[in-house]
Amino acid sequence: MFNLKKKEKKKKSEPPKKTETILPVTGSAKSTPSVQAWLPFHDVNNEFIWLRDRKLVKAILIEPKNMDLYSKNEQKLQIKKLYEVINALDVHWIIHSQQRPVNLDLYIQSTEEMRNQQIHPIRRRILESAIRNASKIASGGEAVDVFFYIIIFAQMQEKQERLTAQELTARTEELSSTLTKTVLESHVCDDQELREVLFSYLNPAHSAYERAPLYSWEELPPQLKGGI
Repeated sequence: MFNLKKKEKKKKSEPPKKTETILPVTGSAKSTPSVQAWLPFHDVNNEFIWLRDRKLVKAILIEPKNMDLYSKNEQKLQIKKLYEVINALDVHWIIHSQQRPVNLDLYIQSTEEMRNQQIHPIRRRILESAIRNASKIASGGEAVDVFFYIIIFAQMQEKQERLTAQELTARTEELSSTLTKTVLESHVCDDQELREVLFSYLNPAHSAYERAPLYSWEELPPQLKGGI
């Protein structure tokens, strides 16, 4: 008797695929150094600054108050209340002050609309002079605002990143609410405000007269066909 069954071909065993190891410093699979390795943070997301040493950072923006409008006793009382609130913190924190140019874009835009609607030549000249002065002040960095922040840190534990983020969020919102009720108007910074804080670190020369970009793109913006 002949065995009419075809012999089954032995399947060649495929070599195991090599898994790419992601470097914790650069965030990529390439071993070559990148610019990211110089930065202490790797992302700004969900109202957090994510540091490379596994720390989370949140910030509270505090509205300044003119203490000269208060009497000496009221000034002492305000300082005492602020000291009591900050002294009750049980997390790592620092106070950060930062100067940024006043945003005159809305003023310039509204003045330009008024000029375009104006028929009287003398009034048009006055508005044009105001636009030129505002543009000069904005480009020269003459008008400057001072912003004050309370920056809070939290160390992330392994497999407890979400719990650490929730606890830090609760503490930050509680501190902001307490400051608003007792001493100073404040609110928790969103992603754009955190980018503005980092903008002075990344671009110290430009931060004196420019504002941080509103968005950060992961990819290049679309271009027209044929290139530039």
